[in-house]
Amino acid sequence: MLEYLQKLLTGPDSVILTIETEHYCYERAGIIAVDQTGIVIDSQEEVYCLPWGTIYLIEIER
Repeated sequence: MLEYLQKLLTGPDSVILTIETEHYCYERAGIIAVDQTGIVIDSQEEVYCLPWGTIYLIEIER
């Protein structure tokens, strides 16, 4: 998943994500950065850093 998200981040098309954690669902989020630690997203004009261990589901929209 990490390599796939990194490829999407460097690609020409913008990608919209829905990410579910135990306590919250981040809808229509944009990717800012991805690494082995987690993912940084922009959702509803806020920036969030989510460790991989907290993420239950990632849905990718194009």
